[in-house]
Amino acid sequence: MEKNEHYRNFDNRTSFNGRPCRPDQELVPIVLDKEMEETLENAGLKKENVESWIIGKTNVRVAFAPIIKGQKEAYMKEFDKAIKRYITKNAEDYSIDVSLDEIVDRVNNDDERAWDPTGTNYNEDLYWGLLLVDMLIDDVAAQNPEMGKIIRLLSDGYQKKEILEMVKLGKGKTQGYAFIEKAQSMAKEIYLNKYC
Repeated sequence: MEKNEHYRNFDNRTSFNGRPCRPDQELVPIVLDKEMEETLENAGLKKENVESWIIGKTNVRVAFAPIIKGQKEAYMKEFDKAIKRYITKNAEDYSIDVSLDEIVDRVNNDDERAWDPTGTNYNEDLYWGLLLVDMLIDDVAAQNPEMGKIIRLLSDGYQKKEILEMVKLGKGKTQGYAFIEKAQSMAKEIYLNKYC
């Protein structure tokens, strides 16, 4: 795939489950291998939102997932690595004829893009964690919009005292704290029942 301006802007795509992005989110592509497809099916994957990209001689299935704005560059690097892993694993006509030393040299060279076989899954794990939190918040908000707002603010790092000032619950301080704890309990229950 040619890396033109459309390679970095996916606003014209639809998320894997058809849900619109929040104002603080944007879409990024993800490689839809068998494992990823199983994961996304549990999160509402819609087949009509999957695209086929021809990369080299390999047909790569791609879906799109929301991330928080400002983190796209890191995810695109992970996407590039996932593409290379997918091609290496699945393409009959694709071969890597570079030594491990050459790969490591390229990884350490800022002027070259290279697949890092010694890389960590930190960004990928972080991405899936954030996606899970977003889905959980949507589930809580579907049952109680105010509790959904509270869980969103907690996930964004706000303290309970700050949340009480931001979300007008129409309750006293003690009742407000109890309501926040109830929202946390609901989120925990949904998480244990749906995602574990």
